[in-house]
Formats: sequence, C-alpha cells, structure tokens
Amino acid sequence: MAVPKRKVSKARRDKRRSSTWKLNLPGMTKCPKCGAMVMNHRVCKECGYYDGNEKSRRVQEKLGFVYQRRTEGIEVSLLGEVRTGHSNLMTKERWQKVELFRQQKKLLDTFLQNGAISRAQYDKSFGDLRDLMEMQGVE
Repeated sequence: MAVPKRKVSKARRDKRRSSTWKLNLPGMTKCPKCGAMVMNHRVCKECGYYDGNEKSRRVQEKLGFVYQRRTEGIEVSLLGEVRTGHSNLMTKERWQKVELFRQQKKLLDTFLQNGAISRAQYDKSFGDLRDLMEMQGVE
C-alpha cells in the first residue's frame, strides 16, 4: 500500500477540494404559461402550472400504455393548488399482446446470446415481430 512521504499541506489539500465543494444553482426554466422562473419538475408558484415531464410519458409508452385524456383544473384542497391530470389506459387485450411480445423478444434475445442466430438475423426478426404485433414504442 502506498504511503505519502510527507504530510499534504492545508493549501494543497484545499486546492484539490475547491472544485468539488462549490455551490451549484438549481436548474431553472421558464414557466410556459406565465413566464416566471421555476425549478425543474416543480409546480409554478405564480400560476400553479405543472404538465408532467417527458420522461414519464416515454416510460409509460414503453410499457404499453396509451394516452387517453387530459383533465384541466383538478383542485388539490390540502395543498391549495389547481393541477392538470393526465390519464393513460391499457386494455386487457393490449396487456396480453404486450406480454406475448415481451416473451417473443426474450426468446430472440436468448437465441442471440447462445449464438443460434446472428445479429443481422436478430434485427430482421425483431423488426418483423414489432411490425406484425404493432409494437412500435414498446420494448
């Protein structure tokens, strides 16, 4: 194990630490409704606007949910806010179709890992499976 020959001075130690001990400003964006500066992924304090975030929507689409409706003006009485609600839907038939698709994809992945098919064959088979089952956003 390496052992330092001399004591590290306070100045050298503090220079090394200075770049990681700085204060960072929180991420801020403009509210799309009123233009006030708002911290990311927070409700606007001026107008109460919050429209969810893009990552949540993409994750739900990958899981097989389909956007159904948007409800404006939902009052949250305990917090004194008015919010916008987003509803997503997955029918039983769609869920069964997504499960079958995932099983087929898992089987293709196993074939690829074991060397039973090449990468080109995998890509073609997966593309055909996705087109046949109409699973463009699902993984």
